[in-house]
Amino acid sequence: MKKKGTNLVRGRFLYWKNCQVQIVKTNDTVSGLKLTAVRTYSKQLFIALKHLKDCSILHCDIKPDNILVNGSRNLLKLCDFGSALPAGINVITPVLVSRFYRAPEIILGLPYDHSLDMWSVGCCLYELYTGKILFPGGTNNGMLWLHMELKGPFPKKMLRKGAFTTQHFDQDLNFHATDENLMMKKAVNKLCMNVKPKGVGAKISSFAGEDPKMLSSFKDLLEKIFVLDPQKRLTVSQALSHPFITGPLLYVPKRHDDPSRRRRFQEIEGRRRLRDKPQRR
Repeated sequence: MKKKGTNLVRGRFLYWKNCQVQIVKTNDTVSGLKLTAVRTYSKQLFIALKHLKDCSILHCDIKPDNILVNGSRNLLKLCDFGSALPAGINVITPVLVSRFYRAPEIILGLPYDHSLDMWSVGCCLYELYTGKILFPGGTNNGMLWLHMELKGPFPKKMLRKGAFTTQHFDQDLNFHATDENLMMKKAVNKLCMNVKPKGVGAKISSFAGEDPKMLSSFKDLLEKIFVLDPQKRLTVSQALSHPFITGPLLYVPKRHDDPSRRRRFQEIEGRRRLRDKPQRR
């Protein structure tokens, strides 16, 4: 069933009206979606997170495969609540949430709340814009290393409380990265120290025609989502009031917005401007 007026769909049997498809299948370019489209979808995802919080539900498996859009590509829905949990019921397991979208507190074995879904949404937004997976770790150990590459070392107070910390850190809380050596068929333990964070902004390139201010705002949004400490991570209410979301001219993607149509529009617009241009006397 669908809660009236929300972006959430849940139930034992689901019927997707109007041939709704996964959002990843609506994009046929390797560079991802336009930033204006990402902003529109971002707002709808944050609204979905708000309704989840209002219902005290953790989705626990937000990823592009579980994000649907309608045929016109202007309405987004969050689906697949098979892993959902009531908020406050923490099943401590290192495999909750699909790995690429798994928040660090899950891997470390810490209590979790709605901030785990916010982390997953951040991963999805990055992927929708760039066309690339932000954290393609092959194991939980590899995921933690990628998290630290992006945001720096974990707060020690987090590590001390983690049920699975000793699987990835030594007694001095130094990280041990394990690289799979396929040629030798053995794991190589390597002590990693002094991790220097890259920041998500360095991983996002500007595409032709994008508004620099909007792109800067998008980077700021992601930086605030990808905070290692879940208690300091961007909240849903903060996300909905972020300048990237509240900015003017939200774009609604068009189903038939093909290049030839855009060229025709540009030609018509060019003729109109030429016609309306004041004549010199």
